[in-house]
Amino acid sequence: MKLKMRKLVLVRHGEFDHEQVSLTEAGQEGMRRLAELLRPHVKTEFLRKRGGIRIVTSTALRAVQSGQVLAKELGLHPPSQKSEFLWSDDDQPHENGKILRLIKEWGEFPAVVILITHFEIVRDIPPLFGRRVLRVKSIKTVELERSTSRLINCVTKKAIVIG
Repeated sequence: MKLKMRKLVLVRHGEFDHEQVSLTEAGQEGMRRLAELLRPHVKTEFLRKRGGIRIVTSTALRAVQSGQVLAKELGLHPPSQKSEFLWSDDDQPHENGKILRLIKEWGEFPAVVILITHFEIVRDIPPLFGRRVLRVKSIKTVELERSTSRLINCVTKKAIVIG
């Protein structure tokens, strides 16, 4: 199966209030800044003509709110899809194989897939996606701060940190 997705962006959610688990003002500002940095990479006429952009978030409130801010700043519809498989913490470890299958499924139509998720997933999935899907070993593990992203170009098979 040939991958139609041109870019995969894994975003670590913004700063959040640990008691209320919602984004703080700093978290919202971080996502607005990230949107500005992502715009030239994902909001192009070329990509729009090839299927648009799909944003999928974890079910955690901080990820959903991060996705809403990012979508608004990029001029997109709010994320309408959430996945429990994009959630990860000490009580709920992530399932890499399931996440990779879902990424391939979500990448069937849109040119760009943006996943708003958590530390472990933005750290672990890029090199695994590189090896298993793109068949390259050059995408290494990187630990990201909140409100930052890892953009994988599925055509050139290269990854960069944005944010």
